[in-house]
Formats: sequence, C-alpha cells, structure tokens
Amino acid sequence: MYPFEGRSAGGNISSCKGFLMRTFLRSQLSAIAPALACVGFLFAAVAQGQPVVSLYEISRFDLSSTANAVNPQFIGSNPATVAWNGTKLYVAGANNSGGTAISSIIEITNPTATGIVSSPTFSAPFGTLSTVNGRGFTGLAIDGTNLAVSWDKGANSPDSFRMANTNTNSIVWTLANSGSTTTNVGTTRGFAGPAFDPGHNGDPAKGSGRAWVF
Repeated sequence: MYPFEGRSAGGNISSCKGFLMRTFLRSQLSAIAPALACVGFLFAAVAQGQPVVSLYEISRFDLSSTANAVNPQFIGSNPATVAWNGTKLYVAGANNSGGTAISSIIEITNPTATGIVSSPTFSAPFGTLSTVNGRGFTGLAIDGTNLAVSWDKGANSPDSFRMANTNTNSIVWTLANSGSTTTNVGTTRGFAGPAFDPGHNGDPAKGSGRAWVF
C-alpha cells in the first residue's frame, strides 16, 4: 500500500496509509474542486469537461527498519498511517505482534529526499502507548504546528484522540483535557481518523465530512 497526495486549490493535503511511502504531487490546475479525496492507485477525473489530475512520484521511503523492535526508530509491527504537509512527514505504527506491545509516532527528518530512500533518517519516537494485538494508530493530520493523532485500543480511552506539537514532537493535549469521562467526550474509540475542518473559521463550502475534527 502506498499513500498518495491530493491537494485542494487552497493547498490542503490528504494522505493515505502505507508501508513503503510514496509521495506525489498533483499537476498544476487552473480550476479544481475545493477538496480532493485520497486515492488508492489511480486518480483521474473522467467526467467530460473536468480537468485530469496526474500523480507524480517524488520519493519512496523504506520504513522496514521501523518494524524492528531492536531499532531506536521502532514504532510497531508495521507502519499504519502517515501525514505529510510538504515539509513535515510523520508515520505511526500498529501492533500485530501476537501480544501486547508498544506503538509510537515518528518523524522522517529527511522528507525532501527524492528517489528511492533506502535509509531514511528519523526523530525519536513519541506518543508511545501500550497497545493490544491488532490495534494501534489509525490516523494523523497536520495543520500548522499541530499534529492530530488517533489511536485505537479496541475500547474507549482518553488517548484515542491526542494533539502533538510538531516543533517539539510531544503530546500536548488528550481527550482527558476535556475534564469529562463521558463517552465520546472524554473517552472514545479511535477507529475514525482525525482531520482539521477547513470550513471552521474559513470557507464553509469546503466542509469536512469527518467523524472527528479539530
């Protein structure tokens, strides 16, 4: 699986999940819909009269080292979700080890490298949580210096949605900050990925359509 990038006219990015990460840029368009969904393998507008969107591979990052527990960049049994805003690139992992283990987030610190990047450089892992088998991080989204994080342990948790600061790569907010223990307020499942609502304090026509927004 590979992540592809779609950009709106305002430059918002939506990323898919992947193991070997491929980042792409859209072709320059004079007119495009306000938001483009993330796609799996092909992305093209086929309706007559609509522009065609082309994807171009910039780089390919080998993340196999992040799945080896002896490495300092270990984030889980496999990478599970990715976020990229053009300058910052983050990956988070899932646990499929057969037992309880950790899952973490990590920043790829050479995100502008091109071609096949067999030896990416990494920050220290952060946002680490003890994770039951078959669970882990389910989504990442970047807005400015904010990195929204979703994680699922198979049950409600105040850690299911958190916010990290991209300047410090540290968690600065969780659902526990709500001061509530009410389901879907101060604790919830994290199987729906987070997103920043582009219509909030901006253009409402862009909407969001996401289960959890910041």
